[in-house]
Amino acid sequence: MFQRGRVVRKVLHFSIVSLCISLTGAGWADPWIVDPPPSSEAYGHLNLTVIPSKGILNAEEGIKSGVVLANLRYTGNTNLSLLDGCMGIIELGPPANQEVAIKSLKEFDFESGDLNLDTCVFIENGNFTIRVLDFSVVDMNDNRPFFIEYPNTTLTFNENELGQLYDFDATDGDQGDNSTLLYTFKALAGDGSNFTLNSSTGILSVTKKLDFEAGQFYLFEITVKDRGGLSSSRQVALNVNDSKDSSPVWKTQVPFFNIKEELPVNLTVFSVRAEDGDVTINDEIVYSLVDSRASFSIDANTGEVKIAKRIDRDVDDFDSYFDLEITATCKNYPQNKSVSYSTVFIDDENDNPPVFDKPIYNFDFIDEGFFGRLSQMDIQVSDPDLKDNGSYTMTIQGSPDVNQYVKLSPTTGRNNGTFSLSINSPNLLDYEDSTKRNITFQVVATEVSGSQRISQSSTVNLYARDINDNSPVFSNNYTTNIVENMAVDSPVIKIQASDADVSSAYGQPSIRYSFVESYDAARYFSIDEVTGEIRTVANIDRESIGSSSLKYRVQAIDKNGDVDGRRAVADLTIGIQDVNDDVPSFSPPSTVDFSVREDAISGSEVADFSASDRDENSDLAFSINWDKSKFYKNRALISNPSAELKKTFVLNLESRAWNKHFLRVTTTSTAVLKVGDSSLPPGNCSSCSSTPLDREVFDSVQLCLTVEDVNTAINDDKDELYVVVNIADVNDNDPAFVQASNEFTIVEGNATAIGTVFGYIRALDIDDSNIITYSLSGCDNVAIDSINGQLSTTALIDREVKDLIECNVMATDNGTPTRSSTTSIRINVFDVNDNEPKLTVTPTQVVIHECSSKSATKNGTMISRLQATDADAGAYGKVSYMFSQQNVEGVDEFAIDLTTGEMTVRNCELLDFDTKKSYIVVVEARDNYREGITLGSLSDFERIDITLLDVNDNSPTLASPGSLNECYKSPWESLTMGEEVTSIQGYDADSNGPNKWLTFTLHGQNRLGSSPSEKCKQPFRMETVNNSTGKLVVAVSDMLNCTGIYDIIVQACDQGDSIEGVQCSSNTTYRICVLDVNNNNPQFIFPENDNSIFEVREDSTVGQPLLYNSTNQQLIFEATDSDEGINGQILYTWLNDSVNQVFALNADTGQVYLSRQLDRSVASYYDLIVVATDQGAPPLSTRLNLRINVRLSNKQSPYFPVNSESLTFTENEMETKVFQKAEDPDNANLYPGESRYDVCYYLACGNSEYFEVPDKTLNQLQTKKTLDHEQSLAVPYVLILATNDCTNKPITSCSDIDATNGQYLNVTINVKDVNDCDPAFSGSLSGGITEGDSPGTRVFPMTISDEDENDVVTCKIEDSFTVSQSSVNLDTVVKPPFSISSDYWIVLLFTVQPEMKGYFTLNVTCVDKVMHSSQTPINIYVVAQENKVDIVFDNKKEEIEAKRSEIEKIFTETMGYKCNVEKVLSYDGPGAPVGNNTFNTALSHFIDEGKAEPEPVLASVIIAKKSEPGIEDQLIDRCKEVGLLLESVGPLPSEGTTSEQMFQMLFIIACVVLILMIGLVLFFVKRTSELNRRVAALAVPKFGSQDSGINRIAETVPTSNVYAVQGSNPIYSIEQSSNSNHDDSFDKISQSSGDSIFIGVEDNPEFKDYINKRMNGKANNGVVKEAASLPFEAVSRRNPLMDRSFEEEKPEPKHPPPPPPPRSIKRPAPPVPVLYEDDGGDYAVVDGSDNIDSNFSFGDITMTAI
Repeated sequence: MFQRGRVVRKVLHFSIVSLCISLTGAGWADPWIVDPPPSSEAYGHLNLTVIPSKGILNAEEGIKSGVVLANLRYTGNTNLSLLDGCMGIIELGPPANQEVAIKSLKEFDFESGDLNLDTCVFIENGNFTIRVLDFSVVDMNDNRPFFIEYPNTTLTFNENELGQLYDFDATDGDQGDNSTLLYTFKALAGDGSNFTLNSSTGILSVTKKLDFEAGQFYLFEITVKDRGGLSSSRQVALNVNDSKDSSPVWKTQVPFFNIKEELPVNLTVFSVRAEDGDVTINDEIVYSLVDSRASFSIDANTGEVKIAKRIDRDVDDFDSYFDLEITATCKNYPQNKSVSYSTVFIDDENDNPPVFDKPIYNFDFIDEGFFGRLSQMDIQVSDPDLKDNGSYTMTIQGSPDVNQYVKLSPTTGRNNGTFSLSINSPNLLDYEDSTKRNITFQVVATEVSGSQRISQSSTVNLYARDINDNSPVFSNNYTTNIVENMAVDSPVIKIQASDADVSSAYGQPSIRYSFVESYDAARYFSIDEVTGEIRTVANIDRESIGSSSLKYRVQAIDKNGDVDGRRAVADLTIGIQDVNDDVPSFSPPSTVDFSVREDAISGSEVADFSASDRDENSDLAFSINWDKSKFYKNRALISNPSAELKKTFVLNLESRAWNKHFLRVTTTSTAVLKVGDSSLPPGNCSSCSSTPLDREVFDSVQLCLTVEDVNTAINDDKDELYVVVNIADVNDNDPAFVQASNEFTIVEGNATAIGTVFGYIRALDIDDSNIITYSLSGCDNVAIDSINGQLSTTALIDREVKDLIECNVMATDNGTPTRSSTTSIRINVFDVNDNEPKLTVTPTQVVIHECSSKSATKNGTMISRLQATDADAGAYGKVSYMFSQQNVEGVDEFAIDLTTGEMTVRNCELLDFDTKKSYIVVVEARDNYREGITLGSLSDFERIDITLLDVNDNSPTLASPGSLNECYKSPWESLTMGEEVTSIQGYDADSNGPNKWLTFTLHGQNRLGSSPSEKCKQPFRMETVNNSTGKLVVAVSDMLNCTGIYDIIVQACDQGDSIEGVQCSSNTTYRICVLDVNNNNPQFIFPENDNSIFEVREDSTVGQPLLYNSTNQQLIFEATDSDEGINGQILYTWLNDSVNQVFALNADTGQVYLSRQLDRSVASYYDLIVVATDQGAPPLSTRLNLRINVRLSNKQSPYFPVNSESLTFTENEMETKVFQKAEDPDNANLYPGESRYDVCYYLACGNSEYFEVPDKTLNQLQTKKTLDHEQSLAVPYVLILATNDCTNKPITSCSDIDATNGQYLNVTINVKDVNDCDPAFSGSLSGGITEGDSPGTRVFPMTISDEDENDVVTCKIEDSFTVSQSSVNLDTVVKPPFSISSDYWIVLLFTVQPEMKGYFTLNVTCVDKVMHSSQTPINIYVVAQENKVDIVFDNKKEEIEAKRSEIEKIFTETMGYKCNVEKVLSYDGPGAPVGNNTFNTALSHFIDEGKAEPEPVLASVIIAKKSEPGIEDQLIDRCKEVGLLLESVGPLPSEGTTSEQMFQMLFIIACVVLILMIGLVLFFVKRTSELNRRVAALAVPKFGSQDSGINRIAETVPTSNVYAVQGSNPIYSIEQSSNSNHDDSFDKISQSSGDSIFIGVEDNPEFKDYINKRMNGKANNGVVKEAASLPFEAVSRRNPLMDRSFEEEKPEPKHPPPPPPPRSIKRPAPPVPVLYEDDGGDYAVVDGSDNIDSNFSFGDITMTAI
């Protein structure tokens, strides 16, 4: 305090001095202190703080000496120094760049307490100004806490007690908050949930009682941590002291055990074993057993359970199992006991046959014809044996009808079975048939197992009961006639029915007759129920009945007493003959008073009248009785009316009808009363003269109308009707209007008072005594005076209601009938502004979203629409829209269009839900509005409520998961499905509602480390607890064996809205560490099965690992425990320690060693129990029973008596077959009680794909999948190995197996065929028929195959067939047109006519013996002779027939057309090759199936196709591959010369040529000198350029110069047209003709003839084509003797002409035909006889010689 006061005084002093002398430019800079430079070690430290404005420098402890803490800054030329304070803490560095560094003088340590806080005073020596700096050393958490009180030895604590275990104490060198300590602990071994540690005091306490048996040892890690995160740990061990508190623990329990019935008493069944649960006490165990039926007992010391009495499971009420309660009790602590429950199942022996509950079953009173279930009784069968031993089949043995119609259900049973009989046909029982009245048969129950399969039977009797099963029968319906009014009790008819039933109860005597459903039959008739006679009971009046006949239904019922039985029904028709006895009568009219106008003309109808007569033949006539008729005038009777008056009306018959009303038939006639002349005949009123009525003569008349039946036989025949006809006057003049104008004007509203008169209407009527009355219609608010026609208003006129009033004015006279006239008037209404606008706002309640990026609310968004109506017109009716002056809010946010009234968003950014959630806006509509002026305008107001909706613009967040390397939660693996693992909190800043309601989802769960099991891959699921909390729960049945670290990824999403959608948090990873509990018993891997047997040699070496099963394999037990850590560590022990005297067991590895020498005479086997125990708390163990058999040292191998056999398996079935057993010779030399050597079988080699040995202990071979007889097995055998090694299958290569070794059995597999294949078509499915083929012609053979053995296939052609669309006359042939022979040939059934074309499509179906079928379409083409092709082979006919399908395939694939071989023909001719005297041809045709409608191909096309390059060679080669020698594709070979004849001919030719050559040599020798000269002199120029096509002709042109290529000497021999020895260089130059021996030859007459003939021929570019009358005329050459002008005019062709034909020794060369291609792509032949136009040009087309 004293020092700080001194510093303050110095500061004040220097401050005053500084103020006085601060006259220079030097001083402190601003800011005067700054952070250290980046090069400083303190730069960037979190707790290094420099605050210039407050003069504060804070430096964290731990900064080393010499570190720059800050820089002081100054201006001008001066220097700085530390004036006071901070001595020994800091120092100033040298000035640089007007800065001075503040450096530490020592390492700062807050805990040392040395000047942690001081004030530094710095002075600027120029102006002596100072700066004060508060310097502080900030405390850092740099001291780790450490324990000062902890145990140095293992702690101990008694089980079943609670209390303090130890008080831990620690300290920390830091001060302040960093020294606050927190204690935690973690259990490294044992269950830590039994302990708590006070986090503040460090006291460790036992809060749950410890259990020594659950855990004897605990290891803790005690951790103390300060607030800064530094910590220290100490491990503390705890041993639990044991006390006697545990019950025995079962080591061997037998929950279930099976034994056979009838085992001997006192036989040991199984054993149990328990140990004291207290590890250190280990009391002796005593066993007891509770069996409610006292059938079992237990040895109290050994735990062996034995049979106490004989057990027979087939006795009544016997339960097939025993529940045993076995108790293990600590001998010296009897209160400690444990109970185990064992269930012993009694296996059945097949010692009981099935038994029926009755020897005879009598089913009485079964109605004949009954079918269905016989429900009188069921058949009960019992067999007390169990499973298959108690199973049996039920069958019926009886007559064929019984076997067919009686069914037993079910057909199999087990133990107690209930079976019902049913009849499935009414044909079984028939009472009328004595053979079917009573039925007897047997029901048989037969066991399904056992060698004898015992059967038991019982008799069933079915007794039929007669029933009424035949109905009475009428032979026909009945019809009769009677006369109406006939006498009562008159006979009508007798009906009769028959009944086929024979008994009196149901037969003929039982029949009773009656009427059916007729309410009035009894009114007229009676029926005798016994005899069927029908008689009348009343008078029958046809007119009353209303019908000409009566129809009834009569029935015959066979009655059994009073009970109706079956019945028959017949129709009965009784006709009634009519008698005319009824009086006609008028139908009463609706009125008798009628009126007719006085201007009615003759023929006008007044009224019609109807009269009826019920007689059938009535004939009604109408008339007026004028004698009884009367005329009146003014109600006064006119006496003695004139004859003219009696002509005023006439009554004429109009129509006649017959009506049926409720069975009554009535004749009804209608007459019409007309104005007319009554003196005329009825119906002729159309000829009446016009006699108009005159009301001034009479105004009414009373007429007497008469109707008469002219056919009435009896009774009265007339009826009369009086009517009155009034004559009405006619008013025939209309009123007429007389005013000049019909237009009027008024002003709306108060300007026109009510009652104002604004006009008049006038009208006149020329009728006498008529008074005119005015009336107004079609308008309101206007009235007219009915007397004078004055117009006036009746109300204020509103123009807005109607601006133009249009009215109709009617003037009506008072005549009868009245007459009137109508006119229209127009009233124009002038407007005033008297109506306010009527404002409508749609909507008035507006809800919009606040403005956001995704919100639909934008500037210009429609909010509402203002619409107003104003009834006024013009400016008074024009409405403007605006905010009301009353409005206080929304003006800045919204806008209203003055004209349209659309209210929109003006400033979207102002609409913020967080600032303002709603608006109330008042709007108005105003008429006659001018901007800013409201005078003279009217308005209307409306309020709009606008509510803003919140937008989901905040994403949820999740609670922090902490550090990723730390566990967020550590649950135990003992959690089960649905239990909570942890909860996770979520947050959302949005307001309450869907935007804040969170849903939690799991987006991943990954287990760190090794790959988990399937259950542990996805063990968790996420549930949403509420709107802000999620819960992680177990999603699998349990977490057992799922220990480890899981990283789960959680996301929370709100429910969102339609604007921003759903907002989700980022994926957050939480680490869940699942801790292990010791809940898994060890599981043995080897041996895998309980009660395993190991074979060891008697001479095994003591002290060495035990080898078993005659191999070098060591006996090593192996078990696994899926628990982790110490819970999964396993120790191996024998249950009985004495075993170690013989077999030593390594506890850690499970290795078994031999302790002493084995001796089979002492013990030939050992039954052992090995125990695998883990080291968990409490430890868990598993036992395994095994037997070690001591076997001979020189063990022999088992062998098969015969080393081969064959087995037959049925295809398509899974079967098991038995092969021979192998024998073991050592089983003959066993010690008493020693088990036999087991023989096991393995499939060592062969077909393991299809076969297996299902049970290695059984000599059985089983199919693994079904076999197919039609597909041969690739490996048709298996090799079975017999061996004593039943543990491991020997692995040996098939190549190393000696199959002759007796251990191997070679099994050959045979497959039995089953008819399971459909017939199959192959080869060609089409053929051809030719004109002239007749019925019976074999068209072509079908190839049908069925892979099944010995199957028979039959084929037929279906009735339906089709013909091609373009066919001709094929649809008219006989049907069917084809058939199929037994050898599957298609056979023709009609004669093929010349005009037929097209093809048939037949549907062929083939069926085998079991009705497997296949169907295919077959085409039969009509083939012409020009479509047939000979394919000639140098093979025998039968060889070609056998290869028919191969020929068709080869030619189809090679030629590109479908080939069909019709038949094979033999050809015997001299031209056949030597050694084979026959050529055979396959006569065929080809079909072009590529066309829309297939059709045969011409033979010429096929032959041309064959000539294409490579085709013929390909055909020859492919035919050779199938053994056929193809000779030609074309006509049959023609007759030629034999080789011998050819040799003779060649010899003769050679002799002739030799003679000629000798002659020629002599000739040439003689002429040599002359010819040499002339030949050398002869020069013939070449024609055309050297590049012309002629120069490229392969042969020379004849000339007199033998060296020239070109020339045209006609004497040159054609045989010398080719000269291979000429000089090529000589050809390349043109030669002049020179002298020639032929000069002047053109003057020779013979040569002139030759030239004339040549020139007369047609030439084409100099190529002459003429008939071959001369030797060289057919050779196409350019003639040098032709006119040269022709050569110049015709250019040479671009292509050379074709070569000449081969030389012939018999005749001159024939003309050379040339093929050329025309425009259509076809070829034409040009020979020497063709006349070709000289202008014809071949162009670029190549000519080819043939």
